[in-house]
Amino acid sequence: MKNELLSQVYKHPLINPEELEKIMAAHRKVLLKKGEFVLQEGETSHSYMILEKGLIRSYVIDYKGNDITTDFFCEGDLVIEVLSLFQRTPT
Repeated sequence: MKNELLSQVYKHPLINPEELEKIMAAHRKVLLKKGEFVLQEGETSHSYMILEKGLIRSYVIDYKGNDITTDFFCEGDLVIEVLSLFQRTPT
């Protein structure tokens, strides 16, 4: 991942350069192809992502089996499934 992007995402006056380096070192690059899923149905999220390039759509399936878009994530956005990550709820 580009250090410039991480530097912008974690830009805060209370984060010093040494802490920023540790934060950046904790990230790893994940490549997804068009149509691949960040999480499959029933999985629980263990992390969040920072989208470097592209577009990610978040959706739910209604009781009739239709998918309903709930969010879009763009370049530089934090990609997160809040309920799954923090409440340990499977998708």
